[in-house]
Parts: sequence; structure tokens; C-alpha cells
Amino acid sequence: MQGSLDQPPIIVRVSNFKTLSMLIVGIVFVIVCVIALKDSPPNPGVLESPAVLYPLIAFSGLVVLLATLRLIRPDQLTLAPDGITWRNVFRTYQWRWDEVQNFRSYRPLGFSVSKDIRFDYANNPFKAIGGIECSLGTGWELRPGDLAELLNKARSRWGSRNTD
Repeated sequence: MQGSLDQPPIIVRVSNFKTLSMLIVGIVFVIVCVIALKDSPPNPGVLESPAVLYPLIAFSGLVVLLATLRLIRPDQLTLAPDGITWRNVFRTYQWRWDEVQNFRSYRPLGFSVSKDIRFDYANNPFKAIGGIECSLGTGWELRPGDLAELLNKARSRWGSRNTD
């Protein structure tokens, strides 16, 4: 992490270790599924069925592709007095501090291995399903609770400034 609330901007990057772990898990899943497909018996069970293995190979291949792209161009959050910029592999998002609120760590589906960072839009009269409106993803170099706390502190400090 670069910068601080006193010396902005604050730059938080995605963790290379977490991205590399994602890449390795994806590769292992592809290899295991290909071996299971190759050695599949004539009357395979549900988990050995090509109808299950091909989609798993495709999904795992996408995980490998995404992890590779994230290693080449890591996601980055930039916190500055005028707002947040999230640059990921595919595009860049920007929000002013007066547009966002309530940053928190969240475990998708309640049983997921990792937590991500969620927030709400400040002036949205309609709540999203489950009360969660937007996600900043997972895998950051800061723990989710620490990053949510930093985002809330930055919003408190810089959100009252005039951004026009």
C-alpha cells in the first residue's frame, strides 16, 4: 500500500500471492478434470460425467486466464480526496465520496472462503437484493476488514469536501 490519509493518494493493489494462489488452484482443477475425462469409465458416475467435467474445465480455464491477466495488470484501488478509482483487468470505475457509503467486508453466500468489500450507493432509494449494491472484489493486499475501515475513514475525512 502506498500513501496515507495525510499524504494522498492511497493506492491499494491486489495481492500477488492471492492471485498466484488462484492461478495454481485453477491449473490444478483443469489438470484433474482433464485426467478424469481421459480416464473416464464407460458408464461414468455423476462427477466423472463429461457433462460435468467440460463445464468445470471451462470455468477453471477462465480462472487461469483471469489470474494470469491479474498478474500482468494487477487490480488497483486509488483513494484520493476526490473519490475512489478501481482499475481492474477489464475496466476502470470511479465514484465520488458523496456517491458511496457503508463500506464493509462481506462473505458471499455466508460460506465462501474469502471475503470481499461491499458498499452502498449514498442516494439510492432502492436497495439491491440482500442489501448489497456494489462490490470492490476480493484479494486485496489489506485484509477485508482493514480495507473497509480505511475506506470508511477516507470517506469521513474527504467526503465532506466540495468535489465540484
